[in-house]
Amino acid sequence: MTEQIASLEQNYHLYRDSIETTERTQSIEAEGLFDFNDFKRINEHPETVRLNVVRDGQAHELPLLTPLENYDTWFNVAYYRRLVGAHTPLWYYNHLSPLQRTDRSAYAEALLPALRQLSAVRGILVIDHTDHEALMIENELAALTAKADVTYTDFSMTGGPLARHYHYASEGHPIQPTTVLPRRHLYQAYRYGLGTGEIHDDMVTVAPELSDADIETSWQFYKPAFDKLTADDPVYAGFTESEFIDIMQDPGFAKFVYRQGGAIVNICLLATVKTCNWFNQFYFQQHHPEEYEDDAVYCSPGVVMNPEVVTPASSIRTMKMVGQVLRLSGTEPVITFACDEESNKQVPKLSEYAMRRGGLETNYTSTVGHQLFRMLAVSG
Repeated sequence: MTEQIASLEQNYHLYRDSIETTERTQSIEAEGLFDFNDFKRINEHPETVRLNVVRDGQAHELPLLTPLENYDTWFNVAYYRRLVGAHTPLWYYNHLSPLQRTDRSAYAEALLPALRQLSAVRGILVIDHTDHEALMIENELAALTAKADVTYTDFSMTGGPLARHYHYASEGHPIQPTTVLPRRHLYQAYRYGLGTGEIHDDMVTVAPELSDADIETSWQFYKPAFDKLTADDPVYAGFTESEFIDIMQDPGFAKFVYRQGGAIVNICLLATVKTCNWFNQFYFQQHHPEEYEDDAVYCSPGVVMNPEVVTPASSIRTMKMVGQVLRLSGTEPVITFACDEESNKQVPKLSEYAMRRGGLETNYTSTVGHQLFRMLAVSG
């Protein structure tokens, strides 16, 4: 029987199904290629090593290895190049663990020659996974490299991960008992608070979109802030200019804007995780099913400060408004975010403190997991 060729969309769905498994319910960050356009571009790239599998009479092609430069919309290629130089081959490995177990021969047929080739040129495998997956990944890598007759070592000063992201997710509970409030959208909750007097801060406002002038102004301080944050992190922390403009015009992202004398002091974005494909939807479906179904799981890229307008404790004031609005939204929400090494020193504690000032109790004393970023030097 001749198999039919699966469409690109069918390939993408099988790929995502192979990633969004119960083994990966401990990461709040989406793993692998979560954007369809990235998947299309990389799966069709001539240098990509593809896995060929058959499902329900259809032949699928899924990306296993690709030069890291092809994945530059997510990974900070310059960060890796600073570590290994301009000429060392860097390949990103999509570890599709379920398919390694169900399609062993096809997996080996695709991957082993590529590992031997990478070993011959002393290349680097780039891989990311959660701490919960670490033992499983090590066992898989040991089996694959043994079959390919190559070895690998972590390429870092510590002999372990290059970097890690710290994952937080906490339910938010009103500190003071209140009557049951009807469910409100964030903007409705903000206007309700203004009407009742529960919100009386006229310097922090909540808006569905910004004017073109405000977008231009905020981009001028947003980009250098996130360029600095990204410089020492394996992945990009912020948005491109076109993404930034789209988000600032998208009512799905609530804009908490602190102004002083008409000038923007800082901006905090807040959205449901369903709006953000870089968050692992499967995690929240499994761990917070009711809140996820109710669109009450919120995420934020953080507070972006305007360095030209220095105001003490301004980020706390803005985050306090986030807590107030969420408290008045008629839900007991889940608030989630990820930190790199630097932001992890302050953001969890500051978030707890600011939310408490807004009347919402959260708990970020411990992480729900970590995302580990590794480089594996492959040799014969």
